[in-house]
Amino acid sequence: MNESVTTVVSISPGSVIKSELKARGMKQKSLAELLGMQASHVSELIKGERAINDHIAAKLEEILHIPAIHWIRLQYSFDKSKIELEKMSIEDRAAEIDYDAYDKVCDMRLIMRKLEQDSYAVRDQISFCRSELGFLTPAEMQYSFGLFHKSEKTGLDARMINTWAILARYSVKDQATFGLFEKGKLDDLTVELRKIFNENSNTEKRTSDTLSKYGIRFNVVKKLDKASIDGFAFYCEDGIPSIVVTKRFDRIDNFAFAVMHEVGHLALHKIEEFPIISISGDDEDMSEDEANVYAAEKLIPKDIWKSAPEVVLNPFMIQKKYTQWASEKGLNKWIVLGRISHETGMYKFKSDNTRVLC
Repeated sequence: MNESVTTVVSISPGSVIKSELKARGMKQKSLAELLGMQASHVSELIKGERAINDHIAAKLEEILHIPAIHWIRLQYSFDKSKIELEKMSIEDRAAEIDYDAYDKVCDMRLIMRKLEQDSYAVRDQISFCRSELGFLTPAEMQYSFGLFHKSEKTGLDARMINTWAILARYSVKDQATFGLFEKGKLDDLTVELRKIFNENSNTEKRTSDTLSKYGIRFNVVKKLDKASIDGFAFYCEDGIPSIVVTKRFDRIDNFAFAVMHEVGHLALHKIEEFPIISISGDDEDMSEDEANVYAAEKLIPKDIWKSAPEVVLNPFMIQKKYTQWASEKGLNKWIVLGRISHETGMYKFKSDNTRVLC
């Protein structure tokens, strides 16, 4: 964004008159007599409250020996700058109103600070929001976000979810991809992603590169307070699909499931159904259920999961047996244990450093 240009009011003819009087040791009353004007009117001229017309300009030329055309030009420039300043003042007030309206939908101060726009004038911030962030009118903004689950639970504040979604969209706005997106190739993508997740080495970078190869933009944008989001799948204005995740839990099983879940949305749902924000812990609608099943089955295919061992519902025994089974099947043990946790609600497995996203 270009730096804002400050309009400076041109020097007033009255200030020039005042300077000339001081330089000449002349009183305002004396000038008034020479001009044939009341002293109060000359005072108004000096204060810029009364304009210099052709007659006064001609008289000033006689008295002060400064060409009449100079006074006329000074007055014109002064009047023009005042009009521009008044116009800017109106625009500033309108921008403040829009800013307050947008702030009800998203945290404007936080967005402007994170995108390093907070030092600009409010009218320039609003211009940035519309040109770079795709903001609609404040009224339309109420409906432009919101295809996420709403709840009164902690971490699901609609305003903060909107805020995060705006930052997420902007984070991939101009990102290039290595390949073109083809929905029919998503099965191949999931095979490559599964390998990356099971190995858990340089995972975030490899995930980003692989998604880019399949024409999908990817980024990680940290979650915000009161917005416990895991991932976001959407199409950018140029039609390129994008996935943004938060790494809310910096663990391989959470990261793998969040990414594969969003790939599921791209595979299963239509463009007009986007954006879709995934939030853990909320009541899930059909699209979320479908993406959950997709992610689970792509991370651990059905035919492999069928061979999983049967054990008593004891966290220690489950972890021991399934760790061994995961090793035999070439699976990441934490992706396996993460699925068990999701399906059974059992989260009492003993973590170790292999669970950290690497």
